Amino acid sequence: MRKARLLVHDDGSPAVTSSNQAVAAALPESGAETAQGSLLPNVSATAQYGLLSDPAMGEQTSSGFKASYMNLPAWIVTFSGPGITLAPSLPPGDPNPPKGMHNEENLVVDAATGKVLIEFD
Repeated sequence: MRKARLLVHDDGSPAVTSSNQAVAAALPESGAETAQGSLLPNVSATAQYGLLSDPAMGEQTSSGFKASYMNLPAWIVTFSGPGITLAPSLPPGDPNPPKGMHNEENLVVDAATGKVLIEFD
């Protein structure tokens, strides 16, 4: 995945305040972008706003486990359709890879910075 562009406003207000902005922030990091920077044909994009919490993601510190994402304002952007074909994500060494390709990719965009935090299919 390429490095995310940061979209922070000078006044500290949320950088990504609409679904269109969320899609624009996620597109360059996705498999749904053409060489010209537009959405691939036969691919649609949707964005849902909410709070990201994942107590399992984080790091162990000297004072205990610290979760990376708890009630973080974020957008989940989904690119889907026959125009996007991605190999499925697999755990390392998975002996039973699934057959076929996925036609959906999801990216979580931090609403405050515009940075893509997580990608999954």
